[in-house]
Amino acid sequence: DCFERDRFKVLHKLGHGGSSTVWLARDQAGSKLGRLVALKALRADASSTSIPDLTIPNLLQAATPPCPRIQTVDHHFTVKGPNGSHLFLVSPLAGPNMLAMLDCPGRVAGSRRLRADLARKVVKQVTTAVACMHRAGVVHGGALTNPIS
Repeated sequence: DCFERDRFKVLHKLGHGGSSTVWLARDQAGSKLGRLVALKALRADASSTSIPDLTIPNLLQAATPPCPRIQTVDHHFTVKGPNGSHLFLVSPLAGPNMLAMLDCPGRVAGSRRLRADLARKVVKQVTTAVACMHRAGVVHGGALTNPIS
């Protein structure tokens, strides 16, 4: 399948949950021709509520200093289907999740722990990202991410 006037070509399903499905896609147009992206298709009923994925990037960029290393949605569009209008969110393709990293060559043989050098890098990146989010007024709490009021 292709979406957004054939700009995004779906290559593979990455996963799904209660409110969306995420696809691996290739950007076939625009300034980043050929790049791989994550294309998140929200259910129609989830597409009509306020979407933190679209408001939080503005807060992160307005922070002093800005948070340029946190990946956010860089494009979005709507597709009308038989069940209603579905919001599609386009993000740069990220690396593996932590669970997948536990089964990679970076782990300590015979255990589910990462090598110390890799674990330190992960902790530093997460800590830096959380500090930047807090500076921007964004707090992550469980399944919800909301701006501080």
